[in-house]
Amino acid sequence: MADDTVVSLTTLKPGLRVCGLIPGRVATLVSVEPLDEGVAQVAFRDEAGKLAEQYVSEERAAGLTVVSEADAAPRFDGAVNDFRLAAEALRIKYAALYDPMVAVNSSDVEPLPHQIRAVYEDFLPRVPLRQLLADDPGAGRTIMVGLYIKELMLRSDCERALIVAPGGLVEQWREELASKFDLRFEVFSRYMVDDAAGRNVFAEHPYLIARMDQLSRDEDWREQLRDTSWDVVVVDEAHRMSAHYWGQDVKETKRFQLGKLFSETAQNFLLMTATPHAGKEDDFQLFRSLLDADRFEGQYREGVHRTDTAGLMIRRTKEELLTFEGKPLFPERRAYTVAYELSDAEQELYEQVTEYVRTEMGRADRIAAAGDVRRGNNIGFALTTLQRRLASSPEAILRSLERRQARLKDRLKETQRAADHAAVTFAPPYLDYDAPEAAEAAAIQRVIAEPWIAANNEATIKRWAYHHGTQPRKAELTTRIEAETARVRQQVTQRLTSEMNHWDREYNRLAELERLGKPGKIRSETAQAKARERELRLDRRLAELDQATQLVELPAHVRGCALVIPSSILAAGSEANDAEESMPPGETSPTRETEESERRAVEKVMAAERALGRTPEEMDHYNPGYDIRSTDDQGRTFYIEVKGYLKGAREFEITNREVATAQNQGDRHRLALVAVDPDEPARDELRYVTGSLDHLRADLTTTRFMEKWSVRWSRGGEPR
Repeated sequence: MADDTVVSLTTLKPGLRVCGLIPGRVATLVSVEPLDEGVAQVAFRDEAGKLAEQYVSEERAAGLTVVSEADAAPRFDGAVNDFRLAAEALRIKYAALYDPMVAVNSSDVEPLPHQIRAVYEDFLPRVPLRQLLADDPGAGRTIMVGLYIKELMLRSDCERALIVAPGGLVEQWREELASKFDLRFEVFSRYMVDDAAGRNVFAEHPYLIARMDQLSRDEDWREQLRDTSWDVVVVDEAHRMSAHYWGQDVKETKRFQLGKLFSETAQNFLLMTATPHAGKEDDFQLFRSLLDADRFEGQYREGVHRTDTAGLMIRRTKEELLTFEGKPLFPERRAYTVAYELSDAEQELYEQVTEYVRTEMGRADRIAAAGDVRRGNNIGFALTTLQRRLASSPEAILRSLERRQARLKDRLKETQRAADHAAVTFAPPYLDYDAPEAAEAAAIQRVIAEPWIAANNEATIKRWAYHHGTQPRKAELTTRIEAETARVRQQVTQRLTSEMNHWDREYNRLAELERLGKPGKIRSETAQAKARERELRLDRRLAELDQATQLVELPAHVRGCALVIPSSILAAGSEANDAEESMPPGETSPTRETEESERRAVEKVMAAERALGRTPEEMDHYNPGYDIRSTDDQGRTFYIEVKGYLKGAREFEITNREVATAQNQGDRHRLALVAVDPDEPARDELRYVTGSLDHLRADLTTTRFMEKWSVRWSRGGEPR
């Protein structure tokens, strides 16, 4: 059916792709059910796979435009740059699928083993999360929370988050989330309430940090919170959300009531405290009921109830926290005081260090006064530590300086590795693909006409996605979820069954007392109702757990496709290629790199680098961004892009990624231009150019640039 064909209700059929049902977007028809001669009920999917239905009249159908027939192959006539932008946007959106620790790699932290295990082995796999993090002080709970929230945000699983903390910790939370994770949270204040002008203030601020008592003491705010859902709620110093038994009655604090509210409104609920247990098991179980009321129903009775924290609590003492080398994070310290006199050399060292500390302290004060208080404090702390090492012994300060030097070298190497990684992985290879040229149209049409391309391959793509993606992922999730669900089922069944039995016994006891005319504190009917209420809760919870294990695979949706044709196939029929091959001898513009000139150019640069005392390493021929990585005796690395062209060349080609690499590396990048003599290698000439590509702008719509050889050559100089 052609685009200009008149569409009617009779021509609408499943599989047809049309424009007009969704403004500005394409929809694929799923079903067409005629209601009478003038209207049909049409079901369709949008480009994201979302299903919808509309009534379509004959008049409405006439306004639709057919994009393609059912089972028709793609036309491959879309805008190349638009596809490139859309594909890159999707790649960034789903980056977490390909980098399982993307939050670590995009944050200013160096997490320890226990922090990585908590986030990536305990928090993220549990959906919904109900967890008590009860590590000893110094374990870095802020880092774990920051990584967890950022990971969820990068996976598009956290659009609303609330952190609740004691008033004195609120600003610290805000600063650390911003500086270490680039997470911009607002601190809840009365000004926000005033600005909301009667609306739900919490609904209008998606990322908030709030003071615990500020929320718990205000009934109006608690009512607004009751009407607000959160993807993540984190409570610091959560042991303050306490409750106690008074006889058989529970006395709930306002903080505890606030915790119960969050337990109902948060998809993921994380409690944090270094002191989870105050010595009373009753209170501890009440506290944990904030995470799962069914598993901790009723007053704890020793011998009847069990204390099982599996799946709900992480508790690691300082002695258990290790570095990546397996050494204690908090080694045992023993302090002794020994008096001694300084030698002349020691006295000189002491005075030099003291002068250094005094000078640098002034710099720290100036940094703090300029507004960077945290950095100034950090410098001051480091200097004070240096002075203490000096007071300990010359050996101590020597070891401190050696460790500092080693850390700086490691940081430099890590920076260089990151730079290498950034240069190599600036963007996927498809961003360097060229758009087709008009002269290549005939060759492209011959390729598109081939049977395997002319067919609709969408079903093949979906089959591959199911067998190699969806099905293995479902099997992995099913195994983990079934194991977790089985444990929860056992715990819930044991607890609620014991409570049902307890209240059934109470019913019998109270009924007997009432028969004897000695009624108890509560009526027997109340005890019986409590037993039945727990029975209903058990049935409801078990049904929910059964449902949690029923995973359903959603179908894959093809968002778009591109045809990538090797240039060698197009070159055979390219008129431009024929014209270039027919150029008379001596005509070298535009001159293309040949295998021989490229080889000679690289060897020329490798020799020059060795002459400079550096150690060059040639990269793979297809390494994007640079051709040679060279390191000097101080550990500094330089990145060299080599361009070898025959003498007389007017222009040379620079790819988008080569531009990005040059600008990322700054003064560590060299553009090496080699003018290759057509007859004698000894007459080859080499010039290094720095900062030569700063004027170019790498983006997603430009794949390569043509630069004038003479201009760049004139700005070059001897290798350095």
